[in-house]
Amino acid sequence: MESINIYGARTNNLKDITLSIPKHQLIVIAGVSGSGKSTLISTLAAGSQQIIASFFPPFIQARMKTLKAGEVDKLEGLTFTAMVGQKKFRKNVRSSVSTAVGIAPYLRLLFSRAATPSAGFSPHYSPNDPRGMCKTCSGLGYVDDIDFSELIDVEKSLNQGVVKFPTFRPGTYRWKRLVCSGIANPNTPWKNLSTEQTSLLLYGKDVPLENPLPGYPKHGKFDGIIPRLKSSYLEKAGAKMTKEETKALDRIVRKVICPDCNGDKINYGAMISKLNGLNIAEASHLNIYNFIKYIREIQNSVVEGPKQNILKISRHLCEIGLGYLTLDRLTDSLSGGESQRLRIVGLLGVPITDATFILDEPSSGLHPSDIDRLLKSLKKLRDSNNTVIIVEHNPQVLKECDHIIELGPGAGENGGELLFTGTPIKLQLEDTPTGKAFISKLNPNKSRIHINKDFSLGVKNANLHNLKNVSVSFPTKSLTMISGVAGSGKTSLAYALKKENSNVTMIDQLPIMATSRSSLITALDLQDSIRGIFSKISGLDKSYFSSAGKGGCTECKGRGYIRVDMAFMEDVETLCEKCGGKKFNDIALSHSIKHNGKKYTIYDVLNLNIVKIKEIFHDQPDVYDTISLIQNVGLSYLKLGQTLDTLSGGELNRIKLVRFLKNHYKEKDSILILDEITNGLHQQDVKQLIDFIRKLTSDGFTVIAVDHNLELISQADYNIDMGPGAGDDGGSIVFFGTPSEFLKSESSQTAMWMRNMG
Repeated sequence: MESINIYGARTNNLKDITLSIPKHQLIVIAGVSGSGKSTLISTLAAGSQQIIASFFPPFIQARMKTLKAGEVDKLEGLTFTAMVGQKKFRKNVRSSVSTAVGIAPYLRLLFSRAATPSAGFSPHYSPNDPRGMCKTCSGLGYVDDIDFSELIDVEKSLNQGVVKFPTFRPGTYRWKRLVCSGIANPNTPWKNLSTEQTSLLLYGKDVPLENPLPGYPKHGKFDGIIPRLKSSYLEKAGAKMTKEETKALDRIVRKVICPDCNGDKINYGAMISKLNGLNIAEASHLNIYNFIKYIREIQNSVVEGPKQNILKISRHLCEIGLGYLTLDRLTDSLSGGESQRLRIVGLLGVPITDATFILDEPSSGLHPSDIDRLLKSLKKLRDSNNTVIIVEHNPQVLKECDHIIELGPGAGENGGELLFTGTPIKLQLEDTPTGKAFISKLNPNKSRIHINKDFSLGVKNANLHNLKNVSVSFPTKSLTMISGVAGSGKTSLAYALKKENSNVTMIDQLPIMATSRSSLITALDLQDSIRGIFSKISGLDKSYFSSAGKGGCTECKGRGYIRVDMAFMEDVETLCEKCGGKKFNDIALSHSIKHNGKKYTIYDVLNLNIVKIKEIFHDQPDVYDTISLIQNVGLSYLKLGQTLDTLSGGELNRIKLVRFLKNHYKEKDSILILDEITNGLHQQDVKQLIDFIRKLTSDGFTVIAVDHNLELISQADYNIDMGPGAGDDGGSIVFFGTPSEFLKSESSQTAMWMRNMG
């Protein structure tokens, strides 16, 4: 069968979709944000994964993470399907770019065979192996040190609580040890104690006491404050701590570069073992572009095998636009887009054919020049007789694909329809949101330039990461765009600005700290307001309208499902029969609010779209104003009960922006940095976001956006372009000035692409 066929897909907002997806082509699933794109590909992937899993024994199935089956009549022509999402790598201090793409073992093999003097076999060059790691830092490159100023209040005495840590608080067991040691007068302020006394109290280790006071243990041996803290918390794996202890430890402990390996993570034997002038750690400090040059210069027939494997993987990294990364870059420091592209590298050159690979916005976080390289990699994957399906908004990607499927016309309940299926050429003739965006041209901001003459905001001589002594000023009450190729230093410049200016707020891509129950209503802090309305109507406590409180279903504990432990098989989640998945008990669901003749329970409210919520709560200013902000940033398709783990990084970014504005909108002199705020947005939604940012600057906000979206860049009041390249080749300002001046720049890659799109 030459196509993958979907019949009657009804998952989430999909409206009985039936379509054929041609195999062995590069396919784009397009549509406005919330139109059902991710739901469609998840339905397809789930069908394939579950069929494949069914061929394995139950013991194996338990370890195969498959997607939940979608609502669909029939699927035909399925192949092996792999989803490559933008989920960031799990936090792991030992996982680097080198280990993630498989270069590390080849590099260790190369050094073990050709470096001099030899440190031994491959493990002797690994910071993750006892035979190669620095013993002082256990191969981490840093050690934990205790900040004296955060630990000791020199104005206080022992009796007054000189040690700012809960387990040394007056009256505790450890405080008693200090007082009864007899080392110092417990009523004398720390600053008045002798150097000998403070040294013993801080660093003493197994010290025999001469005159301990009554109440001190009979052994008469004393351990100081810092040895106690290290043995109890820093050197004890899995130490159990209270929330107060954890918070205090985060405050007093700082990481410092290991004094023995200077951050290189390896032991002395590996450090002195060099190949072409570098040891293995120094080679790993290079970015991929320079690393390739280094490896090519190694002329030794003994290591030709690992050398070619290293070069092959390294070239794939450059082809996909990640050549600016260093091999020792920790994977948990990568963005979602970088993480996804790193996983794609693992697919290139793999001898797999007739498979289906699904990718979620692979162009996210990429400069147009890098997207060209990405497309070449995706086409290479397709040309290996595979089907490549990507969810995308970027017109540059759409123009290069073989087939487009557009869903819409709107978001949420207003989406889920099949609007178009066909070639990019045919899409240009369609009157659909994507069809219109496809043929639209950039219209750079020329008529609305309102640069404020106040350029007091800026950075001076910034050298963070790859920045090269950068100094630049930003106009206030305006929109400034920081652009440049991936890895050019854009985000570093933004962080340098924040570091030098305490009144700057960064809306970055870091995830919102949340529990498994966290949803949009809690993220926006609307729970008290909405539960309060139900409480007032019913006379019940607010907690009755919380699924995690008194209002939760007693059977499923307010989760909506029951998890059944299947022993050696994977746990099974089934819909709670008592509440039908609604999460609430009968008491909570027996009360409702009325609007236009209809009744809405708390469950109903949490599952309505944002537009309807705004209509129902039009007379509740706190709810209405927050929902209006959600609409303005292009998230009107979301539901208040939607859990945060179902949202993309771009959606979470915009929710953080709304949270800030909800509490600080009246602070008109606020300075906002938006880091890739357009991620996941259709061009139609980007225009809406631009209008909202314009309103913010008109109201007195200073907005600085780090982004690759050419539409947003073209609408700036002021442009700063970083480069000229990435990593070591970046970190300089290529251009600064107005958009009309920027368009004429011959030194900026961004300006070149803007002219091409104009």
